[in-house]
Amino acid sequence: MWRDVMLVRIAKWPGWSPGVVATRRRHLGWLLVGSALWLGACSGGADVDSEPVGLTPEVGEEVRATASESALSVQLRTFDALIETLRESYVYGTRRGVDWADLESRYRTKVLGLRQPDDFPKIIGDLIRELPPGAARWESRQQRIDVQSSDSLNYEGIGTYIAFRPSPVPRVILLSVMRGSPAESAGLRDHDSVLAVDGTPVRIDEGADVATRIRGPAGSTVMLMVQSPRSKPRLVPVTRGRVNLGGVFNSVRTRLLTGTNVGYLLFPRQSDAQTATDVQESLLQLTAQAPIRALILDLRIAGFGSTWPLGELLTLFADGELGTIYYADGEQPITIPGRDLAGSQTLPLAILIGPDTEGRPEIFAAALQSVGRASLFGQRTAGTIEESVVVQLPDGSRLFVQASSYRNAAGREVGDGVAPNVPVRGDWDSVTEEEDGIRDAAIASLLRGAGR
Repeated sequence: MWRDVMLVRIAKWPGWSPGVVATRRRHLGWLLVGSALWLGACSGGADVDSEPVGLTPEVGEEVRATASESALSVQLRTFDALIETLRESYVYGTRRGVDWADLESRYRTKVLGLRQPDDFPKIIGDLIRELPPGAARWESRQQRIDVQSSDSLNYEGIGTYIAFRPSPVPRVILLSVMRGSPAESAGLRDHDSVLAVDGTPVRIDEGADVATRIRGPAGSTVMLMVQSPRSKPRLVPVTRGRVNLGGVFNSVRTRLLTGTNVGYLLFPRQSDAQTATDVQESLLQLTAQAPIRALILDLRIAGFGSTWPLGELLTLFADGELGTIYYADGEQPITIPGRDLAGSQTLPLAILIGPDTEGRPEIFAAALQSVGRASLFGQRTAGTIEESVVVQLPDGSRLFVQASSYRNAAGREVGDGVAPNVPVRGDWDSVTEEEDGIRDAAIASLLRGAGR
């Protein structure tokens, strides 16, 4: 499932600080869009029943058909624009052997043979499904209008970010419970998991679509079978409400780990403009408490693409060449001018990662790992590092295409996920704030390296 995080006119790769080089040279009318899983009532990669956040209402002039232009003519122009966009922009097109000429020939014949204009969306859908998974997504004109007219900061549900797990038992993990949400009021907490919704178990075949069973209108009640780490399942009724997606619940959580002088920063599921400032303030706060010996950056639930301040954070923790952003038709090196804040450039650094680490946080972890600046602990990441462009088509629909990817400083592709230096078993619903084997492994390694 895709979730549009933010649209930005291409001038440079969103999120980069001044001095970070990664620009897109062509198609200046296009827009970049980050992507990640959002399940609204609990949210994407995470929450279950919300609408896309931060989606820019204006995405370019819609090219309208004249009164004399036939539906077929508009659909052919739309098809041509779609194929051209895919051919020129899909970052893995040649690498994954997509035969654009064959695809165009076969589907143009289908468009020309349409008996009913309303069958056009099915043809486009079939074409997209022939591409590698995740390569592109098409949104009809009506779907686009519905998204743009929705209230992007409010929704009705329970107010949690979630992730689906198919095994060992199908379940929904609560990555982060929003402060002041119906879920928090009902006693749900981070690290809990949901095993059943209104008496029906979470099923493997529904996957993340279980979100639709959790969300619902404000004032209604959903009965959840919930299990906390190392506890027995219990029934929890949650009265749904209207949830505001403001930045209040998206702050970085910071603390000094007792008895260690190790600073710990937990990054939120959804970042916003405040995240980089939160990190800087956290560093100053920690060093004001005690002499810090090392830092742990916990990215196990971090995601949500283009609002994640990749450039600003790389500037704090690294310096120099950190890999390459590449496109279908070229590439640009990432050059970081480092800036030390409270020892950020020199303190021993550990990064915690897992299957819910998605998008730019993956690039951040891979970049620091590849130059030896940080050691990674936990489990392999999701491998969703691609940034997408969105192009509005002649019939008012729009196409999202994976247009850029990342190669680390060692020249390695990380599209299949980032592997930890130290693999440590344990999912988010098997740890707590007090007992966390992955964090403990990082602490032990950092203190050994610091000559405890």
